[in-house]
Amino acid sequence: MYCPVKMPEKRAYEISAIISAIFAVMYAQVELWINWERVFRTISIPFEGVRIGEAVIPVSLYNLIFTTALYILVAFGPLIPFMNWKAFDMGLGNFFLICLLEDVSYFVLAGRMITPSDYTAKMLGYFQIGNVVIPVWYILDLILVVYFYSKALR
Repeated sequence: MYCPVKMPEKRAYEISAIISAIFAVMYAQVELWINWERVFRTISIPFEGVRIGEAVIPVSLYNLIFTTALYILVAFGPLIPFMNWKAFDMGLGNFFLICLLEDVSYFVLAGRMITPSDYTAKMLGYFQIGNVVIPVWYILDLILVVYFYSKALR
């Protein structure tokens, strides 16, 4: 494939990870500014979440449609000129990094800790160390980030 960008592929991977991390923190700040009642009033389609067997994972249509598409665009966009299987793995690593960093940044920037009643703790459950609530999906997500980055950067 013709690539108009003159930079080593590995350097592009590193830059894409940095862009993903910066985007995640910036987007967390934007989400703090959003009027959520207005968003959910606009998207008034009844939706209880994603059903897996008997379990319902409480995810909004906003997260399923808008943020997923935006995260994919940011995660894979810088890698398009280099697209191969390694770049695809890097894009997946970036996507999962954005998911994790955005959520953590949201709570840090809001100046509060995650509680068991927060949506992020309800998705796949959580465990508690002292007063700190850690959503189970954070651990799973972190494992995926490490896996895809190590696969792409070999």
